[in-house]
Amino acid sequence: MTRISTVGQNDFLLTDIFDIQKRIAEGTRQISSESKSSTYKGLAFDVQALAAAKSIKSKSEQFITAHRDLSRVTDVQDLVLEGLSDIAKKLKVEMITASQPGGGIGFKTVINNLYTDAVNLINIKENGRFLFGGTRTDTAPVQSLLPANLEALGAGNHAQAFVNNSIKPTALIDDGLEITHGVLASEVATDLFNIFQDLMIAATASPGGFEKPLTDSEREFVISKFPEADTAFDTINLIQAQHGVAARLIEETAARHENEIVLVNKFIADIENINVAEAVSKLNNDQTALEASFKVFSQLNSLSLLRFI
Repeated sequence: MTRISTVGQNDFLLTDIFDIQKRIAEGTRQISSESKSSTYKGLAFDVQALAAAKSIKSKSEQFITAHRDLSRVTDVQDLVLEGLSDIAKKLKVEMITASQPGGGIGFKTVINNLYTDAVNLINIKENGRFLFGGTRTDTAPVQSLLPANLEALGAGNHAQAFVNNSIKPTALIDDGLEITHGVLASEVATDLFNIFQDLMIAATASPGGFEKPLTDSEREFVISKFPEADTAFDTINLIQAQHGVAARLIEETAARHENEIVLVNKFIADIENINVAEAVSKLNNDQTALEASFKVFSQLNSLSLLRFI
């Protein structure tokens, strides 16, 4: 009976020792990785919540990547709009200067230079795509590259300088939130090109070519174009303001997704990660228990051997 009891105690102790060894091995792994489990199975009831949280995180990361690409485009477009606004402002200033008695020297050169600057801005590309062509991103939206090209279109035909389509791109920036963004070359620069063309045609018809002081009638003509210059300036600024609204919406949505990722990461960490201090304390306790079990096991085996002898 004594031997049978001892055998039973040995079996119980061995089972206990194996269990403690498993806990020590798992505790050591958790401390080294700071993770509760290397598999979903080890997380038991938290697995569904963890999977949902990681899905939310993945989707937010995809949106943030899209926002980053989209913001890069809208930032460039905003710089172009600011540049066009400056050009329209400079044109009005030059028109005022040219309309003064004795003014107008080199006026045609100024007009041509400002027009060329405007075309270069509108035909800008980002990542190999034209930004002001609507969804037609493979073709420069302004084909009348030179001042002479615009003038050759004929009075009132300045809109023919643009070959962009009328479809603005769209982007999904959040679940259920799709926005139309971007600016069309024709909508932002038609008024500006109108005043450019009128001045170019008048310069060609002028004996002095708008390179010498303007005559009284030429100065009156330039003054008559002041309202059109103001319209061009106002149009650009209005579109820039509207563009800014869309850009801010993109930024705010991106910020919300970034905050969401911070919260989800904390939620995931609470499920997956361990409290290192608690884990170390538990590991020490398990090691102490293992040493005690080994000691008892050794004593039982020594006692059983003596009785057998």
